[in-house]
Order: sequence, then C-alpha cells, then structure tokens
Amino acid sequence: MATALLLVTGVLTTKDMLGETGAWNVVIWFSILIFMANQLSAKGGVIPWMQTAIKSVIGGMSPVLVMAILVLVYFYSHYLFASGTAHVVAMYAPLLLIAKSAGVPVMFAAIMLGDDWCHLPIYHPLLLRACYGFICPRLRQAD
Repeated sequence: MATALLLVTGVLTTKDMLGETGAWNVVIWFSILIFMANQLSAKGGVIPWMQTAIKSVIGGMSPVLVMAILVLVYFYSHYLFASGTAHVVAMYAPLLLIAKSAGVPVMFAAIMLGDDWCHLPIYHPLLLRACYGFICPRLRQAD
C-alpha cells in the first residue's frame, strides 16, 4: 500500500523500483520458500501424513507428555527446512491442532511452539549480532 502511494505521488518511479535488484531477489526466493512450505501442507503432502502418524503414536498419552513430544518434533524438524519462515508455515498449525486434540490448553501449546524453540543459540541471528557487536570487539581489544 505504501509503495503504491509512493508510485502514485511520484516519489518513486518504476525505474527506481526495478533498479532494486537485491530486493527483488529476496522477494522471489522468499516466495519460492513459502510456496514450497505450503505444498508440503497440501492434501497428500508430507505434513498431513506426519500429522496422522503423530496422532496415532500419542493417542491416550497425557497432555504434558504430548506437548513434550510435539516440542521435540518441532525442534528437530527445523533442520528439514531451508528457512525459519518455511518451517513455521508448514509445521506450526498442524502441531498446534494435534496439541489441541490431545487436550493440551491451546494458549500453552501456542506459546510452547511459538517461543522460538527451533533455533539453537549458536545459530540464532540475534545472538550472533550480539556476539559480533559486543563480545568480539572486546576480545580483539584484549589481544
């Protein structure tokens, strides 16, 4: 919406927009990742199959144990995806539905799955920035 307003008012031209090749590169690759994640969730895809398999295994277990299993599945499944966004798009809702059907309180399940458990600290972008910005310069000064 904001981009359209900038184009209509003449602040930006189409030539300016087409010149931003890095931005277009990100848009194209990001849309491909989201498309692929959506296809995994489509009827007959891997995610519905996995959802059925998990439901059959956790049938009759306590909600606490179900949530522990789902958090572990969510944690380790992020290694199968090219991006964190694709992982969330494909896995978050199916696992949340499994938790709900097993009797886990929905808010608890949403927080447990949504609390960025899928990243190990050494790979987390915020931690890397903090390390680079604060720790690494201090180490260089100590030398």
